[in-house]
Amino acid sequence: MMQFISRIPWALIIIACLTVGLIPYNPPHVWQKTVLMLQGRLVNPADLWDLFFHALPWILLVGKVISLIGQERGGGTPVHHHGRHMPI
Repeated sequence: MMQFISRIPWALIIIACLTVGLIPYNPPHVWQKTVLMLQGRLVNPADLWDLFFHALPWILLVGKVISLIGQERGGGTPVHHHGRHMPI
């Protein structure tokens, strides 16, 4: 899974966070749903799906950062594309 996340371009994840991850912007929808979940008031399956949909870009961003840290510490596998090492 981390190898999959490490292959997603940074620009794509950042754009997804700034669009899907925040829409509507005032206040960010993902924030509203997270607060409702923490209060125990997010019980409708459609609302849970909505939270997942808006949180997914942020989850991928965190995974990408963790993958990068792991690779810098020597614990990760370098990402290869057509036999060449590709910088992340």
